Amino acid sequence: MSNPASFNTSRKLGRFSIPKELIDHDLALVFTIMSTVIPVRAEYIFENNSIEYVGICHNFEFIPLGEIAPRYKPYIENGFVRWEKQD
Repeated sequence: MSNPASFNTSRKLGRFSIPKELIDHDLALVFTIMSTVIPVRAEYIFENNSIEYVGICHNFEFIPLGEIAPRYKPYIENGFVRWEKQD
């Protein structure tokens, strides 16, 4: 049987994108961003040459089962990642 506390943490979902160009040219920044999330889905988006992720992060809001995860944008401030909800 699963722990209810871990269930709540696992539903803190968000969507975000990382441009392929950033992955190719600033991998250290991508590592910093990705160190704050656990990706549960990644998909290459041909139209804008980016990877779209769905991930779990303690900074994201709890999303009930069946609802669509909101989009977030990462910001780096003094070496720390801050996530801002976009929708």
